[in-house]
Amino acid sequence: MILRPLLRPGLFLVFILSLIPLLGGCGQKISDRDVDKHQVSVSEVRRLQAEQAKRGKDNIILLIDPRTPEEFAKAHIPGARNIPLSALKSGKDKELERYKNLIVYGNDPSSAAARAMVKRLMTQGYKDVALLAGGLYQWRVTGGAIEGTEADK
Repeated sequence: MILRPLLRPGLFLVFILSLIPLLGGCGQKISDRDVDKHQVSVSEVRRLQAEQAKRGKDNIILLIDPRTPEEFAKAHIPGARNIPLSALKSGKDKELERYKNLIVYGNDPSSAAARAMVKRLMTQGYKDVALLAGGLYQWRVTGGAIEGTEADK
């Protein structure tokens, strides 16, 4: 059988590693360092929200919550949009393009889903993408409002 040699662990690994450049998207490599360079504080998010409210516009900031719909339903930042990583379309989305700042957050600073979403958005060519440093945890401990079924807890 032709696939039999691929079943050997070493050859299979070489095969899989050879596919990585094809999966990267436009050859652009975005690393955790890139994500770390593009972080914003809770105070900066609040400043952008205040600017958006003051100007009466709705295109200055979009908060993106990539957690599962169940987690989002329990608690999220008011006005955030739940876009799980698996639901993000390939290529640019006109709805997301209209925002000047795309701010992604997860449960905490180590949120794999949030970091992956920032990387994916950067790879797709979105310019002003950032990770909310501290995530939902930091938002809560600094007195930020929360919506959802566990908002009062």
